[in-house]
Amino acid sequence: MENLMASIIIPVYQAEKYIRRCLDSVIHQTYKDFEVVIIDDGSTDKSGSICDEYASRDHRIHVYHQDNQGVTAARYAGMKNAKGKYLFWVDADDYADVNLLERAMQVIDREQADIVVWSTITYVHGKETERKIWKEQPLSDWKRDSVLSKCSVLWMFCAQKKLWDKVNYPMDMAHAAEDGDIAMQLFMNAQKVGVVQDPMYYYQDDTPHSVTHGKSSFWYFDNYQLWRNRLKVCEKNYPDSIDYCAQRALSCAVKSYCLDLKLKDLSDSNKEELIRFLTEAKNRPISGRQKEKFLSWAIRNKFDFICELYVRHKLKNTK
Repeated sequence: MENLMASIIIPVYQAEKYIRRCLDSVIHQTYKDFEVVIIDDGSTDKSGSICDEYASRDHRIHVYHQDNQGVTAARYAGMKNAKGKYLFWVDADDYADVNLLERAMQVIDREQADIVVWSTITYVHGKETERKIWKEQPLSDWKRDSVLSKCSVLWMFCAQKKLWDKVNYPMDMAHAAEDGDIAMQLFMNAQKVGVVQDPMYYYQDDTPHSVTHGKSSFWYFDNYQLWRNRLKVCEKNYPDSIDYCAQRALSCAVKSYCLDLKLKDLSDSNKEELIRFLTEAKNRPISGRQKEKFLSWAIRNKFDFICELYVRHKLKNTK
């Protein structure tokens, strides 16, 4: 296990409908020097037992069961238990091309890359809706793209474990967006990025337990934190992208606060942080986003009834 080249990490929660397809795509990889690390995050369906079934037949599969703590904690546990030199991520409701590892390792051997990115295909209700094709580009462009959310999901690339050891893991992003923050840190520390241009990963965008399926006040708060962190990076490295990141942070902060008036999920400290950011942002020249600017003004001045009207209208239009 000391010289193991790859770890495939799969966080699992309530995925009994999809997990066999996912695991079949993994165990039949044409490249064989890998382990599979599965974190069952307190599933109450048959997901955990299905994973145990596969582990009993394949010594490369290691299953860890834990109480439900959310995807952030599950991914952290997977990373900590991985032994491979390179970490690959597959979501339980998605699946990989059987040549994924082999193609990625060919790039690693040829280019000595510490990150390899591959193209992906997105499906909604069984129909292809998007094909993301990556091409070679300078390292500086990869770093910038990771900050601007163009390459910000963990299943889109693999990275050396030594890069992961430098990550300040965002445990406070407990409900979403932590992979975007992690991706930014990984790419900003990378020395060489390689590419597999052919689609190697198939993303399912309509599953009920997907992180992005239900957008709550927590979801927007975590994404506010992500864009706030990206804003700080842009202030140091990409001044021409400051406005873009500030717009996104403002939008997420406003939506988080407004939705929480109905959902009441955020802590008092979370809401105070949002108000502080919006107060600081009023002196920042942010282009566009007139609706969010108006709502920000309403929040700062404690006109919550305006925000409640916005939420009522938003929820009515999404039914």
